[in-house]
Amino acid sequence: FIGAFSGIAPSRFAITLNAVISDEPMQLTSPVVLLIRSVFEEAKSYEEAVSRLSTTTIPCDCLLLVSGVQPGEMVVIERTPTNNANRIGHDGLVFVTNDYLAIDCESGTPENELQASSCGRFERLDDLLSRRPSSLDECLDYLCDREIKMDITVQQMAFNASSGQCVLRKP
Repeated sequence: FIGAFSGIAPSRFAITLNAVISDEPMQLTSPVVLLIRSVFEEAKSYEEAVSRLSTTTIPCDCLLLVSGVQPGEMVVIERTPTNNANRIGHDGLVFVTNDYLAIDCESGTPENELQASSCGRFERLDDLLSRRPSSLDECLDYLCDREIKMDITVQQMAFNASSGQCVLRKP
């Protein structure tokens, strides 16, 4: 495997890829994982990473959570192959489940586990975050909450872009 799903560019930014589904047709272009890898390798700043991830044509739908090292550097980039909307953080928080909140698009596919549970998981995470996590481990504790973690989850990660710290947990 030569791409990247998630990771840290220490002292610059962190990126996490999440799945989502829309009706927009796929595009013939390089895979998202190669775009993410090239952004980690080449982007000099949070702003450059967000710009490239927001504007580059991609082959499929995805959600990209990008966090920087300065206060307020946090965004969920909602993507379809040719469209994007950037959802910025509020009150020092940004989080994502597997659904579009800023892009208005339809999914003609039958409701699947991602879509069926996304709103409830988002609301539960919003409730939990009323008490701010004090560590990366506590962030993972929130993700392991029985109302948030999906049965298909194979790993959970939390990143600190400033320090380069990454915590990985296999539920």
